[in-house]
Amino acid sequence: MSDFSSNSTINLSVNGQGVEEKLKKYQKQLVELREKAQRAAEIGDKGTLQKTQKEIRKVESEMRKVQTATAHVEDTLRNLDKATPKTLK
Repeated sequence: MSDFSSNSTINLSVNGQGVEEKLKKYQKQLVELREKAQRAAEIGDKGTLQKTQKEIRKVESEMRKVQTATAHVEDTLRNLDKATPKTLK
């Protein structure tokens, strides 16, 4: 029976710049939307306030999705050396 063994070295570079830009964009949107909601609350415009609050929830949700996906990638990369070939499929 032949014994076949191979070792490989992989240099992996993950570009997190796109994620950082996306998170900054979401943070900027949140600041703007919160200011808009504050102005709507001050003048008593309930329609605009509700619409703005809905947009805030949507942006916060998208932000959480990006952060969660990033955390999953980081965890995967951290555990890559412990993974079996079957697990990597």
